[in-house]
Amino acid sequence: MHLAPAKPAFVSKPAETDTVKYGEYLVNMSACMICHSKEEKGDIIKGSEYGGGREFAFPGGVVRSANITFHTTGISLTREQFIGRFALYRDSSYRSPILKLTDFNTPMPWLMYAGMKTSDLAAIYAYLKTVKPIDNKVVKFTPGKS
Repeated sequence: MHLAPAKPAFVSKPAETDTVKYGEYLVNMSACMICHSKEEKGDIIKGSEYGGGREFAFPGGVVRSANITFHTTGISLTREQFIGRFALYRDSSYRSPILKLTDFNTPMPWLMYAGMKTSDLAAIYAYLKTVKPIDNKVVKFTPGKS
């Protein structure tokens, strides 16, 4: 019985010195495209890769993933700001805020990715800079009826 949609395609880990290739490897390994692309019936909509907009139904409303392409509607962070965004969650004193049902929440596993090395995050940034920019202004949250 095959429960996965396709058999895995194994690749060799590129050298960390090849920043863009290594970043691509990390982005694929982290499955960024799955959450940061629109989908229909479980399949990624061609042309929406990394452009955000995938909808996640939460009890308090609908959350949409961010556009992580370097378009004016997507990432506008410097390399240092990008790395810093993840590093915020490295501090062991960080505590998730207490949210009301209708408050914005996110499925992004910030704490998990915060554990990546700074050089890994820099490689991801370098790779994302090579991805085709997508014009997709995402409305990140639509509250449900309370």
